[in-house]
Amino acid sequence: AVGGGVDILTGDRDLFQLVDDAAGVRVRYAVEKFAVVDEASVAARYGIPGRAYADFAVLRGDPSDGLPGVAGIGAKTAAMLLTRFGSLAALLAALDTPPASGTQAQPQGLTVAVRRRLQDARGYLAAAVGVVAVVRDCGVGAVDGRLPVVPVDPQAVVAISERWGLGGPCTRLVNALGALAAG
Repeated sequence: AVGGGVDILTGDRDLFQLVDDAAGVRVRYAVEKFAVVDEASVAARYGIPGRAYADFAVLRGDPSDGLPGVAGIGAKTAAMLLTRFGSLAALLAALDTPPASGTQAQPQGLTVAVRRRLQDARGYLAAAVGVVAVVRDCGVGAVDGRLPVVPVDPQAVVAISERWGLGGPCTRLVNALGALAAG
């Protein structure tokens, strides 16, 4: 927490969806030497508010997360659609609105091609939203922010050390905890 807010240290762009200037939530992006990512920087990077990042990633795709995106919809089209509709849910609701009878007009300016691409991707969109959206209502309970002065389970530390060849790092961990206890 910084100044009453929360800094999220990550290299995962998906967490940009948590950026909220009013609530004091920002991301420190490890990929860019922990650069501050706030609402203005998300808007500058992608042309969308931070809260729309998950919908943006679903629409345009994200190879690092195995998201193919909607075929034929790139970053510019995804940003334009989210700017126009506000969210993927609102976009899909508009997609379900049929054109006025006897006209070729598409609801709220959806082109025939974009409408078709979105319709063809319905199954993907339904599945991907649940994968990308960060759960925000997980009960964590009270958290004791103090570091332990000894490992809670010393045998587990030894087992991990032996199994994965982490003798040096595990020894440094135990020594650092001991220094905290003494200090």
